[in-house]
Amino acid sequence: MSEDICKELLEKKYVEVKADEDLRRRLSRCLNRKVFDINGIFFLYGDDSFTITLPSEFFTEPFFIWGGRPSDKKIRGFYDSMINLERRLDLDFFVDRNEKPSSINLIMKLKFHLPNLAESGEITVQDLLNHLKPIWSRITYELRLIGYRI
Repeated sequence: MSEDICKELLEKKYVEVKADEDLRRRLSRCLNRKVFDINGIFFLYGDDSFTITLPSEFFTEPFFIWGGRPSDKKIRGFYDSMINLERRLDLDFFVDRNEKPSSINLIMKLKFHLPNLAESGEITVQDLLNHLKPIWSRITYELRLIGYRI
């Protein structure tokens, strides 16, 4: 069914999909299936950007745990690694610095810029997938190189 959800949305305009609650929900499932694959991820659709929120479930993975609970040091190390990737890679993504993840604030937001979206209004869901997939692949590849299994 998830494949069908994506297939039905691919040619639809992003502005049309983000304006309709049902289509947005389907797009969220599609994006998580095709690009991010993170349980509990939350999406925020903007006019010229797209934001994901990594949920608390993300920070309960073994590489964030020390002594049976989430470790501030390990979470901070991940946050710092993401900041370094943001600076080092030219990928149109930014780490939200307003809310830093910690053992008591187990969320983190990443914003992806969508070039020319606001001006053209012609970008399709397929264009969105084509834009986000290589960015997220590169981020996860770089994270794997430094020991994270995303």
